[in-house]
Amino acid sequence: MDPRRSLPPWMLVSDLEVAARPRFIACVEAIAAAGEWFAVQVRAKALPDAELLEFAREVRGALDRAGASGRVPLLVNGRFDLAVASRADGVQLPAAGVPARRVREELGAGWLVGVSTHSPQEVQAAREAGADYAIFGPVYRTPSKPAAVEPQGTAGLAAAIQAAAGLPLLAIGGYTAERATQARQLGAHGVAVVRAILAADDPIDAARALTVALGRAELP
Repeated sequence: MDPRRSLPPWMLVSDLEVAARPRFIACVEAIAAAGEWFAVQVRAKALPDAELLEFAREVRGALDRAGASGRVPLLVNGRFDLAVASRADGVQLPAAGVPARRVREELGAGWLVGVSTHSPQEVQAAREAGADYAIFGPVYRTPSKPAAVEPQGTAGLAAAIQAAAGLPLLAIGGYTAERATQARQLGAHGVAVVRAILAADDPIDAARALTVALGRAELP
């Protein structure tokens, strides 16, 4: 399986306020070694460039040690130059950033290019700009998003899925295994999570619960 050509059903996003780098890397390696199919996004906007690159390379190393380099895609948030330097599989762009099509021209064919969105209009723009997928949210209230970003709710997610018009959409913001089933039933490709894994007592069990919840959901 080529990680640059297939989007897994869920994505683990780093948040250094929830899990410091060593714990995040350990979680990634353990879950990948357990055989789970997921994506990893390195997101740490407060880190200087050199530290962000080191972090991404550490995650790359964890995936390599787990034997998951051909299965689990690694994405770097916002910096396609650091994605290249860290041997990542793709990049996660802001909705108001460089268009996905231009990034793909820079990176070449085969890279996963995602866009973070907060409205159906941004989802549509991401699709029209040639993104491989979009992340939409926050759907539920979560400490990982600023208080100024209002939750979109399931009605907002449903509107975003409609705007996606077939573009794979990952819902983010307050997702648990139970809520992940609901997102899938609405038509989302899957979910992106932080605390559902990083704050769990057993991250591997939490990862398996997500996989099962998404796998058993019936699409509309």
